[in-house]
Amino acid sequence: MRPSERRDPMNRPWAVPLVIVAPLVAAVGFVAAVTLGGAAGMGPFRPDPPRNVAEALALSDSATAVRMFRDGADPAAMYDIRPGMLASDVGTRVRPLSAAAYTSDDDMVRLAQRFGATLLPAEAREVACFLAGKGRTSVSHMISPPDWTPDACGEAVQQR
Repeated sequence: MRPSERRDPMNRPWAVPLVIVAPLVAAVGFVAAVTLGGAAGMGPFRPDPPRNVAEALALSDSATAVRMFRDGADPAAMYDIRPGMLASDVGTRVRPLSAAAYTSDDDMVRLAQRFGATLLPAEAREVACFLAGKGRTSVSHMISPPDWTPDACGEAVQQR
C-alpha cells in the first residue's frame, strides 16, 4: 500500500459533526431533565418541601401554608422545623405565627392570623422583642400583645 493510498485517521467526514453535535445534545438533555424534574417537584435545585405549616410559613410558601391550614393543620400547635430555616438564635420548635413573624413578611403574618394562628402572651413578647431588636417593628406590632411597646423589652431590644 502506497503512502498516498493510506487514509489519514483524522480525516473522517463524520468526526467534525460528532464533536460539535454531541455536547449540544448532552446540554439540551441536561436542561430538559432539570426542567421536567423541577416541574415534577424533584431535581437538584429544588429545596425539600415544607413538612408542616410552620415550615411553609418560614419558607414564605403561602400556597402550601393555605393548603395545610385547610387540610386541618392546627394554627396554635407547636411544630418542629429544620435547623437554619429561621434565624440562627431561634429554636427549632415554633408555632405557625412565630414562624411567619420571624420571616418579617407582613403577608405571611396576615395569612397565619387569618387562619387563627395565635401566640401565648409570653411568646408574643419574646418574638416581638426579637424582631424589634432587628429593627422590624411593623411585624412586631402585628403579633405583640396590645400593651406591648419596644420599651417593654428593656435590654433585650438592642440592635443585633
